[in-house]
Amino acid sequence: MSKHNIFWFIFCCINFFHLSCSTNLKSNLANGVKYLPPQVGDSFQLYRWQLDNGLKVYFSKNESQPNFYSEIVVKSGSSNDPADATGLAHYLEHLLFKGTNNLGTVNSTQEDIYQKQVEKLYVQLFHERDEVKRKEILKQIDQASVKGAQYVVFNEMSNLYNTLGASNLNAHTWVDETVYKVQMPKNYLKQWAQVEYDRFTNPVFRLFQWELEVVYEEKNRDMDNPDSRIWREIEKNLWAGHPYGDQSIIGTVEHLKNPPIHKVREYFNTYYVPNNMAVMIAGDLEPEQVIKVVNDYFGEWKAKEVESRKLHKVKPLKSSIVKELKGPGEPSMTMGFQVSDSQAKDLPEMTVFSKMLDTRLGELVSDNKIKSGDIWSFPFYYGGILYIIVKPLPGQSLGQLKNIVLSELRKLKTGQFSEELFAGSVLAAKANYEKSLETNLNRVQQMRDSFVLDRPWGDIVNWVPSLLKLNPSDISSYANKYINDKYIVVNYRPGKYQAPKVSKPAITPLTGMGQDKDTHSKMYFEIMTGAKKEPKIPYKPVNIQNQVRKSDIKEGVFLYTSNNPYNNQAEMRLSWEVNSLQNKETCFWMDYLDKSRTPKLTMVELKRKLFAKGLTLEFECDRWQASVNVDGEESHILWGLTEVLSFIDQIRVDKKILKSLVQSEIESRKQQLTDPRNLTQLVASYLANGSYSAAKLEASNDELKKVSSEGWKKLYSELLKANKNVFYVGKMNVSIIEEFLSNKIPQGQKSVKYKFPEMRSTSYQSNKNKIYIYDVPGMAQTHIHLLRSLFPFDEKNLSNYLGINFYNYFLGAGMSSPVFKEVREKRALAYSAYMYNERPFYEHEENLMRGFVGTQTDKFEEAFKTSRWLLDEYKMSEVEYSEAKKSFSDLLATSRLEFRDLPLRFFMMSNLGLHEDTYDLSYDYLQSVKMKDVESLVKEFISSKPFVFALVGDKKHIKLSAVPSDYEIIELKKSDLVSY
Repeated sequence: MSKHNIFWFIFCCINFFHLSCSTNLKSNLANGVKYLPPQVGDSFQLYRWQLDNGLKVYFSKNESQPNFYSEIVVKSGSSNDPADATGLAHYLEHLLFKGTNNLGTVNSTQEDIYQKQVEKLYVQLFHERDEVKRKEILKQIDQASVKGAQYVVFNEMSNLYNTLGASNLNAHTWVDETVYKVQMPKNYLKQWAQVEYDRFTNPVFRLFQWELEVVYEEKNRDMDNPDSRIWREIEKNLWAGHPYGDQSIIGTVEHLKNPPIHKVREYFNTYYVPNNMAVMIAGDLEPEQVIKVVNDYFGEWKAKEVESRKLHKVKPLKSSIVKELKGPGEPSMTMGFQVSDSQAKDLPEMTVFSKMLDTRLGELVSDNKIKSGDIWSFPFYYGGILYIIVKPLPGQSLGQLKNIVLSELRKLKTGQFSEELFAGSVLAAKANYEKSLETNLNRVQQMRDSFVLDRPWGDIVNWVPSLLKLNPSDISSYANKYINDKYIVVNYRPGKYQAPKVSKPAITPLTGMGQDKDTHSKMYFEIMTGAKKEPKIPYKPVNIQNQVRKSDIKEGVFLYTSNNPYNNQAEMRLSWEVNSLQNKETCFWMDYLDKSRTPKLTMVELKRKLFAKGLTLEFECDRWQASVNVDGEESHILWGLTEVLSFIDQIRVDKKILKSLVQSEIESRKQQLTDPRNLTQLVASYLANGSYSAAKLEASNDELKKVSSEGWKKLYSELLKANKNVFYVGKMNVSIIEEFLSNKIPQGQKSVKYKFPEMRSTSYQSNKNKIYIYDVPGMAQTHIHLLRSLFPFDEKNLSNYLGINFYNYFLGAGMSSPVFKEVREKRALAYSAYMYNERPFYEHEENLMRGFVGTQTDKFEEAFKTSRWLLDEYKMSEVEYSEAKKSFSDLLATSRLEFRDLPLRFFMMSNLGLHEDTYDLSYDYLQSVKMKDVESLVKEFISSKPFVFALVGDKKHIKLSAVPSDYEIIELKKSDLVSY
C-alpha cells in the first residue's frame, strides 16, 4: 500500500468512523464523481458529491421519519429574466409541472405537431403589434392548443406523485433561484429520480395559454395585497438599475400580455443544465443509496457551458427616496436598506443586527410608542435587503414613525444598547439554527442557501461558533457600514385604489378535452410497476397515548408533555379555559398584557430579563382559550414562567395606556374592514360559525370605550379560577414540571372540563341553497367560499368522519385533485382552488366541508358552476379510488407527527372523545373500506345537501344572474361579520 493510500485509509477511518470508508460511497459510480464527506463537527452530517456533468448532490441523513424531502435547485431566478420578458423564470416554473414527452401524454408524436404550431404562433405574436392581427394569431393559438390537448393526460405528474404517497409537492421562484420540491416515502427514491430526470431533460411546455391565465390570477391576487405593492415599490427603487429591482418575479402586466414561449425555451436551455443545478435531499436514506440512484439517473445528463454570473454590481443610493401609496387597510411606514455583502459574507452580523432591531421594535410596541413593528431581512447573491415595517398609533404621523425608527438605528450604530439585548439576540439566532436540524425541510433550506449564495458549507457548520464570537462592537460596525441616510421609505395611507386590469385573450375551456381521467401514459404505468416491487413500509401506529403523557396535577389543572429528541429548545404553553363567549373582553386584555406593567417592572423590562436567558414570551387568545407561551432554553423555562406569572399577578392597569390601546384597536378595526385579505377571512369565519364567529364575540367599540381596571380584575379572577391546560415539549423530567405546577398554579373550578355550546350556526342546516355577498369595490379578484354542514362529530360513528375525510383528500387536496384539475388545469379559472374537511374542536360540533376559489370577476359564473358540479355530480372512478386509497395509505405510513405538535394534538383528540389519533384511525379504516362505502357517504352527506356560498368582491362586476333561481341571495353587512 502506497504512502498516499495509507494516509487516505487512516483519514477515512479516524475522521469518518460512521462509514467503513468513504470509498463505499464511490462504488459503482462513474469515474470522476467528486466526494466531500461530512466535516468534523457538522451537526447536519452533510455528504456532498459532484457528478461528472457538474451536478451537485447534497444529502443529510435523518431517521426521524421513513421519508425524504428533496429540492432540485436551479441557480437562476427572476434576476436572469430577459429585460423585455419579465416573469419568465416564474412562468417556466409553472410549465415544468405540465409533463414531458413521456409523462402527461398518450401520443407525444401527434401532440408535438400541434405543440410546434403553438410555439411558432407565439413567436409571431411576440413580434406583432397590430391588434387586429394579434387577435387572429391568438385565435389560431387557441385552436391549435385545443387540438393538441386531446392527447394530454391532465396533471399526470402530480397524480403520479400523489399515488406514490408524496406530499409538499410545490415549487417557487425567487430572485436568484428556482426550486422544485417534494416529500416522498423513502422506498420510492428511484421513482422520484425517474420523474425528476425526465422533467428536466424532456419537458413539454403544453397547455401554455391556460397556465398563463393562472399566472394572471396570481398577478391579480398580488395586486389585491397591500404588502406586495409596498415591497415591490421598495425593491424597484432600492435596486434601481439592477435586475433585483427592474424585474419583478411575476412580471409586469405588459409582459404578461405578450408571452414569449421561444424565450422561455431559450431560458430553459441556458440555465436548466446540470452544472448550474443541485439535488438536495434530507431523510431516512443511506448516503451510498442516494448517490448511486442520483448518478444512475442524472449522470448521463449532458453538461453545457454556463455563462458565469454577471457581476450585477449594486448601485448605492445617492439619497433617500420617499414614495406614497394608497389603498385599503391600515396605514404604515416601510423603510428599505441594502444590508449585506454579496454572497452574504456578513450573515452572522446581519442576523444578530436584525434580531436586535426586531426586538427593539417589539419593546416600542410594549412601551406604547408604536402600534406594531416588524423586520424582514433577506440575503441575496448580490447583496441583502432589510425591510422595517411600522404602523402608527392613533394620531401618530408616518413622519414620526420614521424618526422613531431612525433613532433606534442610531442607537445600534453607536452601541447604545444593553448587553441583554445583544446576548438574547445571539441566543435567538442559535436557537433558530438548532431548530433547523429538526426537520428535513429546514436542513435542505440550509443546503440551498449554501449553493445559491456560494456560501462555503463550513460557514454553516461553524454558524454557532461564529455567532458566539461576535461582540457588541461587531454589530455597531455592521450597522455603520450599511445603515446610513440613503434608504427608501414607502408611506402607505388609506385611500382609493383600483388595481390595473390584466387584459387577457379568450381561451377555450378544456372540458371534454384530453384523455379520460382513468387513462395514463406508458411511463406512468412503468413507474407504478416498479414501485410495486419496492419493499413496503409498514405502518407504525402513532399511539399518541404513549407519546404524550397526561398528568392531572390537581382539580382543573392538566399537563400534557412530549419529548424533544433533538436539542434543548423547549416550549411551555399555559392555556386558561376562558374565552370570548364567557367574557367579551378576554382577547382585548390579552393584548393589553403586552403593554402592561407592575409597580416595579414594565413588560419591556420583563421581556429583556427573559430574552437574555434565551427565552421569548407571547400572549395569545382565540375563541377557545387564552394562553401565555414561554419558549427557549430548557434550563431557564420554569424560571421564566415563574417570572411571567408573578408579573401578571402584580399588574396595575395604567389608564393612559388603556385609553391608547382602546383608540388603537378601534382605528385598526376600521381600517381592517377595508382590506380584502381581512374581509375574506371574516366572511369565511361567518360562513362556518355565524353569530359565533370570533369577530362577533369580541367587545364592540362602545363596550371597549367603557373598559376599566375593573375589567382586568374580573378577567384575572376568572383566569385564576378557570381550568388550566399546560403543554410542554422538552427533555426535562416530568416530575419536576408536575411539582412546579402543583406549587405555582391554582386549581380550576370544575373536575370536568368546560365545553362550548353548539358553535356552528344551525341556520346552515336548512334545506335552502344560499349565497352570501360582501361587496368590496375595486377588488381585483372575486373570492368564492363554499361550505356544507355535514354531521355532528361523534366518536361512536367515526366511519362517517373517516370516510368523508378520505373523500375530501381525494377531491380537493393538492395538485392532483379533481378540484385543482377541473378548476385550474382545464378551465384556468383560478390560481388558488381547494376543498377540505374541517374537523371541529369539540365533540358534537358540526363537521364541515369547506372550499375556496379565487378567480377573476368575469369568470365568476364558470367558477361558481364548476364548484357546484364538483360537489353535486363528480363521480369517483374505480381507478381514482384505488389511486387515492394507495396514496393516502402510503402518506400515513411514511409520515410522522412533529414532536412539537403532539401535546396539543393529544388535547384536541381528547376534546373529540377519541382515545386514538386520527392517523391510526384513518389507516385502519382504509384497510377495509370499499368504494361503495365512500359513495354512500358522499350521497348521504354531500351531494344531497344544500350549498352555502359566500362571495367577496366588487359586486357591480359579479354576474349574479348566473346564480340559479333556487338560491337565496343575501347581502352581508358589516354588522353581520363583526361586533363593532
